Amino acid sequence: MGSVTNKGVPVSVSRDGVGYVKRTKDVTVLSSFHGRLRRVEREIEKIDLQAAVKYGKKELARPDARTGAARYKFTHGPVVFVTDSTCKEEITSYVLSAPEAEEVAFAELDGAPDKPTFADYVVFDTDSKRKKQKPITSRPTPGAGLDVHVVNTTREMTAEHMHARSRNLSRKEEWTSHTVVVVDQSGSMRKTDVPGGGTRSDAVWLKLAVDFVEARLTSGEVKDTDVFSIVSMNSTSTVLVDRQPMDWFLYNSIIELLRSEIPKDNGNYLPALQKAEELLLSNTHGRCALALLFLSDGKPSDDPPRGSGGLTSSEKMDQMMALQIDTLAARFGRRLTVSTIGFAGPEEDFRVLKTMASRPKEFGGRGIFQATSLDPEALGLAFSSLASSLTTTRTELTALGGSSQRPVRDVRRETPSAAIAAKNEKCLSADWFYYAPQYVSSCEKWEAIPHAKGNLRHKWTAQIEGNHLGVAMRKTVFGEGAERMVSVFRLVDPETLMFVGPEMVAKQSRFIVSKGDTEGEDLKRFHQSFCATQTKAQEFAEKFNKKLATLPGFNHTIPLISFLECFVYVVWDELMGKSGLLVEKMVDPLKYTKWNDNCGHVEGQGAAPSDLEPGGHPPFLHNHHALNMIEECDDEEELFVEESGYEEDNDDEVMLNNQQTIINVADIPQAFSHFTYRLTKRKKLVCDLQGVLTTDEVQHKNMFRLTDPVIHHHSSIKGSKNKYGRTDRGKKGMYDFIKTHKCTDLCHMLKRKGPTSVDEAEAECATVQALADQLNMVPTEATAKATAKATARAKKKARAARSKALARAEAEADASRDVL
Repeated sequence: MGSVTNKGVPVSVSRDGVGYVKRTKDVTVLSSFHGRLRRVEREIEKIDLQAAVKYGKKELARPDARTGAARYKFTHGPVVFVTDSTCKEEITSYVLSAPEAEEVAFAELDGAPDKPTFADYVVFDTDSKRKKQKPITSRPTPGAGLDVHVVNTTREMTAEHMHARSRNLSRKEEWTSHTVVVVDQSGSMRKTDVPGGGTRSDAVWLKLAVDFVEARLTSGEVKDTDVFSIVSMNSTSTVLVDRQPMDWFLYNSIIELLRSEIPKDNGNYLPALQKAEELLLSNTHGRCALALLFLSDGKPSDDPPRGSGGLTSSEKMDQMMALQIDTLAARFGRRLTVSTIGFAGPEEDFRVLKTMASRPKEFGGRGIFQATSLDPEALGLAFSSLASSLTTTRTELTALGGSSQRPVRDVRRETPSAAIAAKNEKCLSADWFYYAPQYVSSCEKWEAIPHAKGNLRHKWTAQIEGNHLGVAMRKTVFGEGAERMVSVFRLVDPETLMFVGPEMVAKQSRFIVSKGDTEGEDLKRFHQSFCATQTKAQEFAEKFNKKLATLPGFNHTIPLISFLECFVYVVWDELMGKSGLLVEKMVDPLKYTKWNDNCGHVEGQGAAPSDLEPGGHPPFLHNHHALNMIEECDDEEELFVEESGYEEDNDDEVMLNNQQTIINVADIPQAFSHFTYRLTKRKKLVCDLQGVLTTDEVQHKNMFRLTDPVIHHHSSIKGSKNKYGRTDRGKKGMYDFIKTHKCTDLCHMLKRKGPTSVDEAEAECATVQALADQLNMVPTEATAKATAKATARAKKKARAARSKALARAEAEADASRDVL
């Protein structure tokens, strides 16, 4: 078997000259007992070995010491895979150290062929009658001058394609994703202003085929249960590709569209979006990840209906498109990703595309607008970005420890504004589920109970004696996370059906619960990992607040960290059976903020670096020491650290200068995450901090009221993976935080045991006071006295430390004289 290259894209060729690309997961690796044992110890997956064989560097390894048989090793990234002489049977595998991995990564980058650009596909007319070579694509003929070949297909591939297509249409519950792409084919897409030659339409079809379809097929990222559709948008909308499986036949179909589709007429948005909506709604099974890509080079050409209520035609069109997206987002929520792309110059008006991308976020979905100008490579990156979002959605849907995708519950969503209106209602209506007192089985709380030797034990404790109140929950959800959905929840007086008590929220599983999980204990067990995570995070928060209070200049205006208390109600319904509702106090949805997440993103800082930065090296090369900072331990050592409190290494102490520094209020959540990492000796890290910054009604203190945290836990103990639930990503989650975290002065101050000079004490006081000033609160006389008292105490400690240092120096000098 040989190989040919289609403009830098490798395609395997069989003996009969027909193209076939082997997927990574199809690479043969015969496992051995010793090899599996080493992989478990070193956290290496089998797919890593298959990728090493497919993409890695092959070298002769040390031969078998007993038999002298040859062995080979494959190095790919940080993973080294050793095989027998057939290169199929596993001997062992291991992970390189950071410096070695860095060397390998540079070598892989230096040796890798450059990815072809759009210009690489452009050929030139060599007609001898022309004095100068000119791109054929200067003529607006579809695909003219582009050297792009289709992939040859075998009978076996044809049979597999026909079987996949038939199966997908008859068994829609097996779809893993459905991507619908709307491509502008109006007359303006004939323009030949794309760098490198070619029309706008040519660039779109080519990059869609190469960067979205071919790249994912080559990497093995998709399979034939991933479905793809294309809608052409001009004066009329046409479905060009109707729910085809993602395979090489789809790639060939798009190349044929490159050669045949002729842009013409106007670009009417509304009919195209309606066609896309029909395709997306053709399969509503909850296991399927959904994506809508809407690409245009200009504003809509639609004529909105008359009677627009004083709105301009552009504003009316903006409103109508938003309503269409709202319909989809309210139905599919977080399963749906909407990506809009503006492919034109910077002077073009893309307001409608921006509005379309902003709407899904109101219903828990994902939306992104990207203006790629007329750069085909930027367009390719936009397609790759959508592919990454789709992969993220599929991963969320995949069962922990398995490969099948879980079905999401079919519920309707409402906006946070609608939830605010619902919480102000006074009594029951048809928009609520109501459970009378006799159908409320229990209300329990996961609490930390003091145990022998100062340890804490956690267990469920009953919170209500006798059922005299009913409960009600909104039929719609206004919030949706990776694991749970959120609805407004209220206590109800059964006699008057009036709401009583505070506004609360109920959180349920986002997924359809299996039939075996219908008993009360099983329902509580589902919520237990969440309650345990939130309770542990609150324990860390109390230690953080205590440490924060020791800083010079601390006063009641400095926001503290607090996590909401949570309870589990078990209710019964004639149709639904038993349900477990996780209930906690409601915070203002309109002020809800996510300060960081569990993938390294920080509010206001942009997303975490991708696995491979454009034109650069893998991000771990910049911080190759970061992973080495995550130390392994056993549970006894970890328990000792948690019981003994906050411990510091002298190497971590940082000197502050004597100038006033400014700390933003938003730095506090990031400093808290960093604090938990150091507090637990790098074994745990609390992140995904979300909630509101508010004032406590009882204590009159500024508080970060947080909920739904994530704890990444790392330990070498077997069975400790996902200790804090599905979102616990262990060492990988810690690394994602480290590579984007930027230590602030607050981080440094929290590391320290105390100031070592009078000037430094005054600098710290000024720093903390500056933080308080950001809240625009007038310091009271009590606050001023407290600040002055803290400053005096810090100065006293600094003078004492200086006196001890002088005494120690004099003692050493006296000892030296005695020796002489």
